[in-house]
Amino acid sequence: MSTQHFVSPHQNATPSPIARRALAGAFYGLALITTSIRLTHRFRIRRLWWDDFWASFALLNAVLVYTIFLLRPLYIASKSTAFREFGEIGNLLFYVLGLWCAKISMGVTLVRLLPPGRFRNVAKAVAVAFGGIGIVLAVHRVFGCNQGKAGPKSCIIAPNVGYVELSFDLASDAWLVGAPLYMMWGLKRRLPLQRWRLFSAAFACGIFSTIASVVHDIFVFRSEPLLMGLTAHIQLAVSIIVCNFLILATFLYRRVRNSGETTDRNHTTEPTDNEQGRPATVSTPQVPSAVYLSGGSLTTDITFTSLGSSMMRSASSYNTSSNLSSTKN
Repeated sequence: MSTQHFVSPHQNATPSPIARRALAGAFYGLALITTSIRLTHRFRIRRLWWDDFWASFALLNAVLVYTIFLLRPLYIASKSTAFREFGEIGNLLFYVLGLWCAKISMGVTLVRLLPPGRFRNVAKAVAVAFGGIGIVLAVHRVFGCNQGKAGPKSCIIAPNVGYVELSFDLASDAWLVGAPLYMMWGLKRRLPLQRWRLFSAAFACGIFSTIASVVHDIFVFRSEPLLMGLTAHIQLAVSIIVCNFLILATFLYRRVRNSGETTDRNHTTEPTDNEQGRPATVSTPQVPSAVYLSGGSLTTDITFTSLGSSMMRSASSYNTSSNLSSTKN
């Protein structure tokens, strides 16, 4: 009489270790490529800022997480307690830090684009809050891992921690998607429709990090360690890719436009002041890549600098109209 072995459906659906490494490596590879292009582009145009620093720090943590993931068979089988603890605790620590560094990068990008005012101050406070949340979650995971009864090998995230992390993820993603779209709505009449759609779509891509967060937390709630770990790697990589997407979108748009409109670019005249008597762009002493003519129309390429200049003019126009209204009253 033959003996039949029944396999759980979840076991059939779980990828093999090689497949998990390959899938995580593919996502991390995209994160590495996008971040490298971003930093190279920002360095070449001499506009590196704090959001680029946080993006690079997020990538550094992702590299550490993936390295520990590849070394997992070694430290699990190791007789050294310190090596095992470093593997498990370091994996959790670098994951949380990388995830929230990517969110901070997106938040600081928003701060960089906003003109001085209440909205910008709120954006600064939110970016600082992201840092505080990341530190709290990292410390909670580290000490929660140490309190496991079975030792460092059993660092399993409890469902209640998953609820807390999901709440923070949804709240942060709601801000990172909603606030920029609200900002872009105010610029709808000041930017050409095609470029307005480009920026709006780039900001809206933050929803992908929300989807990755929800999928990861589903496996946390279901207590499936293998898929929980795999989706955590995907979530981290997607967050880094999303934080690079806006800059990459403008970079690719400029490359495509430059290759298709070299004749128009060669006939571009010197930049003029805008209607308010101020320079059209605020940048380092370089040839501006966005030029506003006296009529307010936008020519050549669009960059973060020109977007910020548009917002500056929008805020200034609003303040001027408010002052005139109060004077008349």
